[in-house]
Amino acid sequence: MDKNKILIRKDILKNEKVSDEAIAVYCALCKYHTLYSRGGSFISYLSIKYLEHLLFNKTKIKGINKILEKALNDLIEFGLIEPIEIFEDKSGVYDMTPLLSFDKKKFYVDIAIDELSTIMAVKYTKFSLLRYFLTLVGSFGATHLMDDKYKFKLSVASIDTLARIARISPTSVMKYNLILQNNKIIYIAKSCVTRRVSNSSKDLVAQISNVYSRYDDKKICNDYVKTTSLNYKREAFKVHMEVNASRKYIQMYNQMLKGREYDLETVKEIYSYVEHWNYKKRAEYMEKYGDEAGLEEKLKSLEVFKKYGLN
Repeated sequence: MDKNKILIRKDILKNEKVSDEAIAVYCALCKYHTLYSRGGSFISYLSIKYLEHLLFNKTKIKGINKILEKALNDLIEFGLIEPIEIFEDKSGVYDMTPLLSFDKKKFYVDIAIDELSTIMAVKYTKFSLLRYFLTLVGSFGATHLMDDKYKFKLSVASIDTLARIARISPTSVMKYNLILQNNKIIYIAKSCVTRRVSNSSKDLVAQISNVYSRYDDKKICNDYVKTTSLNYKREAFKVHMEVNASRKYIQMYNQMLKGREYDLETVKEIYSYVEHWNYKKRAEYMEKYGDEAGLEEKLKSLEVFKKYGLN
């Protein structure tokens, strides 16, 4: 694991009973273990003042002690850390094994320590901003349709989807996006690719939502938007594809799965349609669920096209 990054469990991040402040303390404890722990032990001395230093790189911030103490209590109540021997001011020895030990059965999202420091230096909304950023990064996904260089580096989730999975308003999503972008933590590229938004022959056209990446990955983000747009225009059928034509190519695709062969030009048309269908399904799935867990089984396999040199 990169010493400049920490891992946060997605199940804890998604748990609405765990406060934003508790998520921040969780990050602070991960930072401590990554940078300073020796021998891999999860048992250590902690104090509120030290948590303050880990999060803000300074101490004596007005009103912060009570906030961090409550956040620490939240983690104790959820059984994520266990006090072994502590004093009244909450300083003492804690066992953080349940929180910090890596569990292969869990899913994680990573955050760079520099990203954490930058977010915690924001004047307002720092705790909720941190949780939103972790949620956004958690929506970075991958499918077999994506080039390896894009996998787990980008998100195409819509504003509404991000609002739903982060449990905040769309207005807050836009505000947090602006703060994160202005602080060069994330990069946002506008997609010029369109998709159908209904199943009738009189389909409406909508622009696929923003494409998000970390700021350091902005070149990859821009390349993805440019490449996807060009591929879409070159390979995909018209957005207003007739329903009968759609049925035709699906039927021909299903026949190919059963072993039927077509001439190369026809196969190219079928392939183009299936690739377009998968692209649309991925965008719709990401808008609905915010990540790509379970998406692969919803997509149509392109294996049948391999022998034609199209996959």
